[in-house]
Amino acid sequence: MSFLGIAIAILVLLGAGGMIFKKYKAQAVFLGAGLIMIIAAHLLGITPILSEEKSTGFWLIDAFDVIRSSLSSTASGLGMIIMSVGGYATYMDHIGAGEAMVKICINPLKKLGSPYIVLALAYTVGQILNIFIPSAAGLAILLMATIYPVLVSLGVSPIAAVSVITTTACLDLGPASGASNIASETAGISAMNYFVKYQMMVAIPVIIVITIAHYFIQKYADKKMNFISVEKVMEEKRKEKAPAVYAVLPLIPLLLLLVFNEFVISTISIDVITAMLIGLFVSILFEIAVKRNVREVFKGMQSYFDGMGKQFATVITLIVAAGLFAKGLQSIGLIDAIINHAQNLGFGAAPMTVIMVAIISATAFVTGSGNAAFVSFAALAPVISESFHVDVVVLLMAMQLAAGIARSFSPVASCVIAPSAYADVPALDVARRNLIPMIAGIVVLVIADFVLFL
Repeated sequence: MSFLGIAIAILVLLGAGGMIFKKYKAQAVFLGAGLIMIIAAHLLGITPILSEEKSTGFWLIDAFDVIRSSLSSTASGLGMIIMSVGGYATYMDHIGAGEAMVKICINPLKKLGSPYIVLALAYTVGQILNIFIPSAAGLAILLMATIYPVLVSLGVSPIAAVSVITTTACLDLGPASGASNIASETAGISAMNYFVKYQMMVAIPVIIVITIAHYFIQKYADKKMNFISVEKVMEEKRKEKAPAVYAVLPLIPLLLLLVFNEFVISTISIDVITAMLIGLFVSILFEIAVKRNVREVFKGMQSYFDGMGKQFATVITLIVAAGLFAKGLQSIGLIDAIINHAQNLGFGAAPMTVIMVAIISATAFVTGSGNAAFVSFAALAPVISESFHVDVVVLLMAMQLAAGIARSFSPVASCVIAPSAYADVPALDVARRNLIPMIAGIVVLVIADFVLFL
């Protein structure tokens, strides 16, 4: 452990946090901070920037090659999901499908009496959808294209709607989740058994508490910011209104993902990008049938690609920069220092569970990644469980769920960054809105864990 490295990490953290708070451009701040830490880690002999096999031959060029590698992998993976969903949402807006869906949904939802009831229930619905769509950022962007315009039209503020949507995958539930599979494998049980016997038992009270917390926090925060909750009337962007049948078009990708998965029709698998492309193709057929002008319809497809480009410029670059920042924290030894302290703490089963939840939550918050935080600590669970006589699966579950919850109030998490950029609201402000509901979720998670299993 390098104490100088830890000191540098803390100084960089404080500096970056202060600049973000003062509204400096986040991409530049995270890129600069990340570069400082990975270069410092190399010069101090803590961690090489790249392994000898991957090195370009000069350490300074290696630092920039890390950015190149991250940009390539992000753009082709999570980035492509975000761009495809963002493009689809833009196209839905172009053809008026989003407006058609909102008009159909508004009247029945008004009968619930308060837009904030609908807002809170949107979290519950989204958390259930997360079982079928395990990508936190992918699900959030998908909901931005479907639920977000409905919520805003009902009268909640854009930031309140984004806040709820960014937390819909906070529990990272289900056997399709990568972290859940790691937890179940480490515990030596099946992913489905882990989900049904353990995750669901704890998830139910946590979901209820977060739903209630969202209702009160978002309503209070909107009132405090003097947001006037009145019915929103969408501006007419088209000379002709879209046919009512267009209301189904924004839902096509979501329906495909809900049907073709291991829970419903397991013989066919489909990912988010494929679902978006199918939805786009069907929407184009609708447009041709209605407009009867192929040239005009094909011209309108450009809005899809424009939407993809906007997501790359605003969201993907921010995710890459935040990823470099997280890599810097790992390279300079801050995460290892936290792990080492966790191993050396001498507490009983219950206090040790609380300590591990707190540490993994802090790690997920700082790095913006629930999976990275959980994977970093998962290997410790069997040793800790044996030493403190606690069931390893119980400890793993508390750690895994806490990591997902803490990620949801991190301003550098992709599931927070992507929807925030989509709605043009500050990610830091969204993270602040998420703080109390997520902290409440962690508290209930620990209590439920103790009551049910310890």
